[in-house]
Amino acid sequence: MKIGAKDEVRYQGDATKEDALALGEVLRSKGFFRDQGFLVVLDKTKGGTAVSVAVNDGEWNDAKVVDGFENLGRDWRRQLGDILSS
Repeated sequence: MKIGAKDEVRYQGDATKEDALALGEVLRSKGFFRDQGFLVVLDKTKGGTAVSVAVNDGEWNDAKVVDGFENLGRDWRRQLGDILSS
C-alpha cells in the first residue's frame, strides 16, 4: 500500500489493509516516511507482530545504522502499540 508518492507498507499474514494504512499514516506523521521510497513490511501472526524495514545492501554492517534501527524499534513499540497488538 502506497503512503504518499513513494513510501510503501506491505502487509502479510493476519495483517489487514487497514493495519497497513494505519501504520503508514503513523510513520508519515512521525517523520519516518518522507516520500523517499522507504519500504516497511507488517506481518501479523498468532505468534506476534513484526515490522521489517528494507535497507540498502551493506547497511547492517554499519554500527550507527544498527543502533538507529534498534532505537527506532523501541520507539515504535511505544508509539504504535495499538496497531501492532490489535
